[in-house]
Amino acid sequence: MQNITFNKYIKTTYKRFQHNHKIIIWGLVLPLVTFLILALNIISLKDSNFSWDILILSHIHKSSQPFLDNFASVLTNFGGFRLILLLITPIILLLLFLRKKGSLTYLTISIFSSAIVNFIIKIIFHRPRPHLWESGYPFPSDFSFPSGHAMASMTLALTILVIFWDSFKNPLILILAGIYVISIAWTRLYLGVHFPSDILGGWLLAIAWTTLVTFLFNFPENNKNTN
Repeated sequence: MQNITFNKYIKTTYKRFQHNHKIIIWGLVLPLVTFLILALNIISLKDSNFSWDILILSHIHKSSQPFLDNFASVLTNFGGFRLILLLITPIILLLLFLRKKGSLTYLTISIFSSAIVNFIIKIIFHRPRPHLWESGYPFPSDFSFPSGHAMASMTLALTILVIFWDSFKNPLILILAGIYVISIAWTRLYLGVHFPSDILGGWLLAIAWTTLVTFLFNFPENNKNTN
């Protein structure tokens, strides 16, 4: 019975690949290859940094002021894993109420697996965080690449879009998701705790990973069959 189920899953996955190969290329292969190229370049830098990393951070820091310091310190928390768990609580309750087991499982796997992948990749590359200026914001103790906040916020945005896009199909959702992701990225750069390349790496890895989870989970087709 298990072999039959697994074989059926393989056949279904292969058929989905044939019908969605463009999504696989643009959503998984291209972001993953770009991420690997970026990562290899970071490794080759050793103890130095990209000149454009420093240039962008310095430019952003020129706009620093007390109000923005406080604003960024609060806003950045909405991209952290702990607060994201609180943010998705209403969504989880809604999915439970609507009995969308497929969506609930997909959301849970996507968010948690993304955090695990980020944790592992950070340890592998162990890139030190930037320390270009003194900031009142607590300096993170973990590594810098790829940005956990950038990856978590992008994963959350993409996952929610996948779950609810068929129900709403409203461009406003895309705009709000974009504002959220960019805002979190800005806070990490403004606070000086990440290089721009960390943010880019987090985004690329999130896109690739979410696409992979979506494809392997057979979502949203799987969701339609489990409601």
